[in-house]
Amino acid sequence: MEFVLQKDDACNDAKVKDLSLPDTINMVSIKRGGQIIIPRGDTELKEGDVITVYGRLKDIEGIRDFLNTCPLPDEPEEE
Repeated sequence: MEFVLQKDDACNDAKVKDLSLPDTINMVSIKRGGQIIIPRGDTELKEGDVITVYGRLKDIEGIRDFLNTCPLPDEPEEE
């Protein structure tokens, strides 16, 4: 399934290695400016990227919300 990273998505400029993607989701490719990028840990997500993910349908359905909030593993929880 493909998702386009929007201007206001919190995952803009985030590195793939810093994302807390569920284990059941694999980021397969990123289309950017006519090129296809195989995502690696240091790959940064940019506005307009077309992100292809593969995984269980019930998990993929939440990816749009994930890109909007972009939870990172090291973020301290608010009290």
